[in-house]
Amino acid sequence: MPLKLDKVFYTYSPSTPWAVDALNDVSLNITDGECVGLVGHTGSGKSTVAQIMCGLIKPDSGTVLIGDKLIETKTKLKAKEMARRVGMVFQYPEHQIFGETVEEEISFGPKNLGWNEAKIQKAVKEILPEVGLDASFLKRSPALLSGGEKRKVVLAGVLIMEPPILILDEPFVGLDKSGREDILAALLKWQQEKDRILVCISHDMDQLALFTKRIIVMKKGSVMLDGPAEEVFTKTQALAEAGVEPPMATRLINELKACGYDLPQGIIDPQAAAEAILVYKRKRGGKGV
Repeated sequence: MPLKLDKVFYTYSPSTPWAVDALNDVSLNITDGECVGLVGHTGSGKSTVAQIMCGLIKPDSGTVLIGDKLIETKTKLKAKEMARRVGMVFQYPEHQIFGETVEEEISFGPKNLGWNEAKIQKAVKEILPEVGLDASFLKRSPALLSGGEKRKVVLAGVLIMEPPILILDEPFVGLDKSGREDILAALLKWQQEKDRILVCISHDMDQLALFTKRIIVMKKGSVMLDGPAEEVFTKTQALAEAGVEPPMATRLINELKACGYDLPQGIIDPQAAAEAILVYKRKRGGKGV
């Protein structure tokens, strides 16, 4: 199910003294199976793009195509219809949880879509291990769970409806290394097995470098950069102008290259950086870095 924005404009509080132009002529085309990082400084427009992608707001002008659903300024958005196409996990799971038990929380979406009880029960049991939870969580109150567990519950409540498109807003904030690995493993398994679209908004470039293949950089409501992660993260000048820092591995390689070390471009993750440095050392007979 393709996701396409064509010449999209959006203004908050239009025709008032508080008007803010959030999006200016944004065009994007994301196809099935793509894993995309959406980045930019605070106020760059990335969150507004995400809200338009999932139908929370409509464009002031331009069009949004979500599969066979065309969204324009006058389009009437129906929550159930959009839920079948796009799922969104917000930055703070507390803002998305309202069920008294984990089971109630995960079942909420399917019930609203009209699934019968047998189908819901089967789907709940199948989705739990997908996000690293087990049946012992079902009767527990989400309010008493850890931050990582709450995020897994929210993710399960979205993935159970099998949306062709999943949008994540800062999914790794506040999680320890183990929590980040669990969430990332669940996301990649879902995305790769189902060939779905995954769009991740994050300030954590090191985390994005581990799994996204394409990076879209926003600046002042416009798309500044859009391309393969290995290429985008090497454009240090443009990234600096957008208020985005490259991954740590890229910064390390750039500093070593500036010191005269002959290392390849396009390195964005720690493992690749370590391997490149080892190869360089072998070529120099163990001398150097």
